[in-house]
Amino acid sequence: MRAFYFLSALCLSCALLAAPPVTAQTYSIKDLGIPPQTTFSSSLGINQSGQVAGYGGTLIGGIFPNPTYYFLYSDGKLTPLDFQASAIAGGESKDSGHEEGRRKLRITGISGNYAVLYEDHFLRVLGALPGDYASAGAAVNSSGEVAGTSYPLAGAEKAFLYKDGNLINLGYFPGGSGAQAFGINDFGDVVGEAFLPNYYGHAFLYSRDTLTDLGTLPEATYSVGTAINDFRQVTGYAYSLDTSFFDAFVWSNGKMIDLGVLPTGIQSQGRSINSWGEVVGLSDVADPHFAGDYPDHAFLYSKGKMHDLNDLIPPNSGWVIVDAVGINDKGEIAADGTLNGILHAILLTLDCKDQRNRDCDPCRNGQ
Repeated sequence: MRAFYFLSALCLSCALLAAPPVTAQTYSIKDLGIPPQTTFSSSLGINQSGQVAGYGGTLIGGIFPNPTYYFLYSDGKLTPLDFQASAIAGGESKDSGHEEGRRKLRITGISGNYAVLYEDHFLRVLGALPGDYASAGAAVNSSGEVAGTSYPLAGAEKAFLYKDGNLINLGYFPGGSGAQAFGINDFGDVVGEAFLPNYYGHAFLYSRDTLTDLGTLPEATYSVGTAINDFRQVTGYAYSLDTSFFDAFVWSNGKMIDLGVLPTGIQSQGRSINSWGEVVGLSDVADPHFAGDYPDHAFLYSKGKMHDLNDLIPPNSGWVIVDAVGINDKGEIAADGTLNGILHAILLTLDCKDQRNRDCDPCRNGQ
């Protein structure tokens, strides 16, 4: 993304400024529902208009999710999609120079063996890189550019960028082979994971036809870039060979910052980052009732601190927010929560009339 020149915005980023985190109520919860003939729902991402892509399904053996119904949540209802969605973009933009194009809804994913792009009710099959038999779209931007992975019958997978009707091979690190793309911003910068000659994977940034190794955290061996904002800030996670260390990070201007974990937790992952530098993802926490059990909780990283999203919703709501997969510039968050033990896709929104949110960047700047 663009050069990091909005330090003042980061210093003022969202919420949590008045009430203590334990009792603060800054987000309201919208249950997106469970699709017909499924037993759970889960979010995949959110765009600038607050539309959410997700899926429903059943559990195999009561444990393993089996997606059977992909959907778009918009204007209070679920609309089925006839392909496997993975990411969503489009909607209104705070950048007036791109406003017209960004009103269009874009979704990427897979249909059959190939990556697809859905826009204006039309599904375009993107194919695969030359010689490959399959591909998967992992991220899409507001212009309809898609980042993903192309798969050969033999050999290493390849990260690609779909742009101007063509698939572009993003290449490999020198001496290495294998790359996967997971995130893209509105300027066509791509992030993901590429492999070194020693087969260790590092997060990469593809920008201006150059693939850059973002390195990893000091305690880690591997790193993965999962999302990037328009200021070229990257989030993801880094982990050690034995996974004893597994932390979310933010990379900006050549420096990778460890976001840590929630109190009592041991692992975290960054999933999405907005233009204010806010990150959402998941971190485990110690279960006070069962020694050695570490259930997942969703987090918001803001003002240099990781906050449990369960501390930022109405108390005694019955919800446990277990994952957050997307955050837009309005501060809206696509997440997953359990209610009475059932997993639901949910949408978290800020009430900008609430005085506790008055200095939150999305509210303060009228997003």
